[in-house]
Amino acid sequence: MTELAGTGFVRPKFFGGMLLTEDDLQAAIDYTVAKRKLTNREVIGAGVVCGLTVKPDPCDTRSVIVSPGYAIECCGNDILVSCPETIDIIDLVRELRQRTGVDCGEPCDDQPRQDYHLVICYAETPTAPVAPYAPDDCATGECEFSRISEGYRFELRCEAPDDPETIIDALGKCRTPDTMKRQADDLITTVGFVGHREAILQTLREDAEPIVAAPNAAEFRKIQVDPAKPEAGVHFDQAVKLVNRVVAARAQEASIPAAEQPGRRPLARVTIERTQKLAEELRASDALKAKPADERERITRLLNTAVEQPDLSELGPVERGWLALGTMPGDAERTFVTKAESVQRAVLAQLTDQGQTGSQEFRQVSALQFNRFNDRSSNELLTLARAFMRLADACTCAAFNPPCATCTDECVALAKIKVDGCDVVDVCELDRHWVLSPRALGYWIPVVDELRQLLERMCCGPRRKVIPDEGGEQLHEYTPVSLVRETGTRLAQRVEGVSGDEQTLRAMVDLQQRLDVVTRRLDKLAEGKEVPA
Repeated sequence: MTELAGTGFVRPKFFGGMLLTEDDLQAAIDYTVAKRKLTNREVIGAGVVCGLTVKPDPCDTRSVIVSPGYAIECCGNDILVSCPETIDIIDLVRELRQRTGVDCGEPCDDQPRQDYHLVICYAETPTAPVAPYAPDDCATGECEFSRISEGYRFELRCEAPDDPETIIDALGKCRTPDTMKRQADDLITTVGFVGHREAILQTLREDAEPIVAAPNAAEFRKIQVDPAKPEAGVHFDQAVKLVNRVVAARAQEASIPAAEQPGRRPLARVTIERTQKLAEELRASDALKAKPADERERITRLLNTAVEQPDLSELGPVERGWLALGTMPGDAERTFVTKAESVQRAVLAQLTDQGQTGSQEFRQVSALQFNRFNDRSSNELLTLARAFMRLADACTCAAFNPPCATCTDECVALAKIKVDGCDVVDVCELDRHWVLSPRALGYWIPVVDELRQLLERMCCGPRRKVIPDEGGEQLHEYTPVSLVRETGTRLAQRVEGVSGDEQTLRAMVDLQQRLDVVTRRLDKLAEGKEVPA
């Protein structure tokens, strides 16, 4: 016999001459019950299957009536209510405070309305005590319960039960702000730097460093919010670009002899002074303070360079290329290294969380080096980006595999109850989760029943008559196509009959809009923002 790698459920196996004990019989019952609960929990799901509607008690303002119905709680236990149950909500509130110590407020006090959540919970009660017939050495001689009665109890909660996790929640975990989005933003920035660097190197390989033209007076006026009112300020981003052009032009003028760039015009002193003044204004502006930290730091270094006018003659062609793109010398490498290493740490952490420290990808990502911004680190960044994308895809793909159900609460939500004083003033029955059973789907989407009625007319009604087709062929009254078409038509007519005619629908929409207006006005009055006329 092959040895099993693992074991799941164990069921008893009876044979002739076997001495049966209570353990054997109990094992058979436990096996059947556990199998049923497993199917309920993992295949059918938790929630209300049918019924269990909650209505205010017409004879008692502090009570509600729960109709018969059936539910499955998250552990797979069946909850069956066979007869209507009258529930005293005020007693449940007091029981809630005594049971848990949760102070939801005394509903009979003079206070605003209080919301509670009514739930039904699975409960077992041992019943039918029987004395042992022939006590053995282990028996005490006292009565033992011979039955387990499966029942239920009602409770109130201050908070609604947690919603079951769905694929939307799982996908959201793949893109939380602290992980995927921030890493993606860092990768976008660094990959952009790689692209800019390649463009700069390609330009230099072609021996064609572009001349940065200094702005003229008209361009300085164009960045003004109102040229007729200089005190109104400037458009911040446009002004920063103009300052950057002046700094880049200064760097070229200081580094490249005029003979090597015959088309370049020398910078006028008035342009430099005007740029200094503009940079000082930008450094003190609120628009700079509102920028993200990284961008604010980059812009501040550029503005400081424009104000302080350091010697830029030692800048190389690559550094001048970065400066022409709006990045100060050294900022590109500093930002590239910082963000690349941050993403590398995050990717390694994710691989560690997934138990992949022994994988080839983990070793490959660990070996990447980003201490410099050069050809090697640029290529390694692409390797890191591909690893990041694979992890993102793996998380997304894994989200499509439903996880096994977990159970932390053996109760099923039924309704939200509003209590004012000692009176139940409102009941919302849809504060619950449904089990998507075939019967429920047939109720919500009655296509099958409509088709059944049509088939009944076709198969059990009078003899089908033959009708001519437009093409001259003879067709029976009911064909597969006509059945499907008529089913859809009948459904549309039923829905239209429920929703009403077009005039009624327009009247309902108009009424809802008017109610919204009145509600907003009453809210303002309650807040003291508006005085009634």
